Amino acid sequence: MSLQALADAVGTTRQQLSRLENGHRKLSKEWAERLAPPLGVRAQDLMFELDERSTVEPGPEIDLSPQPVIGEVAAGLWLETEAEIDEPLDWLPFNPAPHLPKGASFILRVRGNSVDKIAPDGAFIVCLSLAQTGIAIKGGDLVVVERRRMQEGLREVTVKRVHEIPGGFELVPESTDPRWKPTRFEWGKEHELEGIEIHLLARVELVVMKP
Repeated sequence: MSLQALADAVGTTRQQLSRLENGHRKLSKEWAERLAPPLGVRAQDLMFELDERSTVEPGPEIDLSPQPVIGEVAAGLWLETEAEIDEPLDWLPFNPAPHLPKGASFILRVRGNSVDKIAPDGAFIVCLSLAQTGIAIKGGDLVVVERRRMQEGLREVTVKRVHEIPGGFELVPESTDPRWKPTRFEWGKEHELEGIEIHLLARVELVVMKP
């Protein structure tokens, strides 16, 4: 959606939206409620409400440039991913987190219900790469985890809450479905005999849900 089309949809001018986009005017709750319906998101998603554990401070601006959804992540069983994606799977009509470092953040679509208390099936998660930012994971963070099956050459990813345990960590679901249970891993013993490696890839900074 162009800036002019959005302005027409909410009954304002392109210049007024440009002021919001550039941070010259504060994005109030009232403005978020006006902008959310034509953008197909919730008003609170435009207010950049981060995970309560995030250490990245949001800025005052709103970025109305469309953002690519580069892949999917399983909230349930591990999801096999493609090594390269030629085209985005989807697009968000705005940038939900313009304050995050450029090139270090990415957006994934959630599939499954093992974290549906936080991110239900179909929601989008804005992730911050651990490798590119060097940020440290703390117990209780929502994380994207990769599992590599070396013999089969498979790469799978999932999203879970992480908790530290003696000698390792535990991936914990936050689901309304009681069938999902925590999974434990030991540091340095990621099923070496089975040719499986486990890596923490990213911390989830923001969840965006379409109404």
